[in-house]
Amino acid sequence: MRRHGAASGDIIVIPARGGSERTLRDIRFVTFPASSWLAWTADGAQIAFASQSLESGRSALFLMRLADGRVRSLTAPPNGVIGDASPAFSPDGRSLAFVRWSSPSTSTLLVQTLSGDMEAVGEPATVPVAATAAASPAWADNKRLLFSERARILEWEAGAVPEQIYVSSDRLTGLAIAGRGAGKSPSVVAAQQNDSGSQIWTIPLRTAGVAGGPPAVLSRFGSTSDNPDYSSDGKHIVFVSRRSGTPEVWMTDGDGANLTQLTRLGVQSLGVPRWSPDNRHVAFFARIGTEPQIYVIDATQDRPDPWQATREVPGCNIPSWSRSGKFLYCSRRIEGEMRLYRVPAERGETGDSEMIRWFEGKSATETSDGRVLYIKNDRPGLFARSLAGDPTANPEAKLVEDIRGPYGLFAPVAEGVYYTGQDSSGNYTGLRFFDYARRRTVDVAPKSITGQVNSLTVTPDGTRLVYTKVRREGIDLTLIQFQ
Repeated sequence: MRRHGAASGDIIVIPARGGSERTLRDIRFVTFPASSWLAWTADGAQIAFASQSLESGRSALFLMRLADGRVRSLTAPPNGVIGDASPAFSPDGRSLAFVRWSSPSTSTLLVQTLSGDMEAVGEPATVPVAATAAASPAWADNKRLLFSERARILEWEAGAVPEQIYVSSDRLTGLAIAGRGAGKSPSVVAAQQNDSGSQIWTIPLRTAGVAGGPPAVLSRFGSTSDNPDYSSDGKHIVFVSRRSGTPEVWMTDGDGANLTQLTRLGVQSLGVPRWSPDNRHVAFFARIGTEPQIYVIDATQDRPDPWQATREVPGCNIPSWSRSGKFLYCSRRIEGEMRLYRVPAERGETGDSEMIRWFEGKSATETSDGRVLYIKNDRPGLFARSLAGDPTANPEAKLVEDIRGPYGLFAPVAEGVYYTGQDSSGNYTGLRFFDYARRRTVDVAPKSITGQVNSLTVTPDGTRLVYTKVRREGIDLTLIQFQ
């Protein structure tokens, strides 16, 4: 089917191995979110298609014989519905599954029995599934019907209740049977709608600063995940996900198993969860009122109750822990300048007198050699100061030039620091590594491999570089083999 606009199009056939296309007929569309419009009969002699009925104005299903172009009606949708679409014939041609839409968000999956001449026999049967956009029917065999419902694939046989057999991390927009074997489950191709969001990726490291292979997506975390952070013992990961509708802090085991929701704040602004050195507490920022503030939860509790660690105006962002676990760092914008603050980490009422104002900077991170690393807003450079004595009085050293706030990211390890390289205009160019001992920078992975990176960390054992990148909206095809 080739569209010519919102309401018209053509049915076109072309040899599967290539060749000239041939237009069979024109069709007219009724606007509703159908997943498909055409279906071949098993013998390849006829095509079912959805088109607007000239009599009713609703979308109906028709059957066209390719030999002579003869067309006849298959369905007659009643008053009060938008119409029918998404036809699918069983392999023996005796059943036709299709979707009837009563509104743009509500549909019913129906199965029509057909005679040997492909005439409707009786009224269509309703597949018992919630009226929430069931779509994309595909016959596994003459008895078992597969169909999608949002992110799920379900299987149904007459007289039974549909059973869920697969759950995708994304909404499904189409199904097709890729192959059937005698007595075996079919292979299915699923079209998955990828909405824009962040995915977590990892790059294996052979040694510090040297990639050991290409990036791979951590698919178990889904497509709305960001800001991952590993506990120092490597047993757990916290990250932010919108899978519940709003950004919340979630936790998994180190391998991605045992997904647990840690927060249920229901706010639109929340991020940067960070583990405490004792692998028990997690700090993050959230905008519950008018200002963002730092909150802390005990991740060992069944339903952690966040407590507020900062209360100042302007608010605080981008928390991190001191290596002792006694303090939290955060950034505040004061008179147009981003400044670092140190906050006592123990639970209690926090006032101005408890916050220690440091120096210009943001994203403070302590290193194992007794320094604090940070960047500055709209200024190039990754900076370091010693924590010995009074850090505010210690001299500032610039480690690298090719990183720029406010979007620069870095992740220190014992041997050096990984960071997002940027050009003079602030455009991201790739992941880089600054070697402390050699005082030089090497490339780890260019932008052409990583895409645009929007968070960065390293696994505690130093074997993997972990980052997130925004995925563009689109559709992926996935081959699924059921056992």
